[in-house]
Amino acid sequence: MKKREVDHVLRAAGRITGEKQCIVIGSQSLHGKFPDLPDDLVKSFEVDLMASKHADRTEWLNVIGLYSPFHDSFGYYADPVDDSTRLFFDCGTALPSKPTKQIRVVKPTKTKVSSTPLQG
Repeated sequence: MKKREVDHVLRAAGRITGEKQCIVIGSQSLHGKFPDLPDDLVKSFEVDLMASKHADRTEWLNVIGLYSPFHDSFGYYADPVDDSTRLFFDCGTALPSKPTKQIRVVKPTKTKVSSTPLQG
């Protein structure tokens, strides 16, 4: 997933939840620190995220989730998670429930969500 696609999901998430920030969990959080990652490094089609201030609004993100019209239109989607989500790696070794280095808060821009696929 390219950074511009992650940004697109974040803009949509911001409009849906009314939040100015979303918490991105997992591999797509790397885009926050390393915006020029090679495409081969981050191949997933979903952004694991949650609303930062109103966790109950995270569920609203299913409207841009797996098999949604958003997913059908763009080929990527939001995967709403909650604060009990654990990150797993190295054959299932769990991180603490609130990892800090693996969670990156990304501010969605105020740009309107496009109804057509992104170009470029």
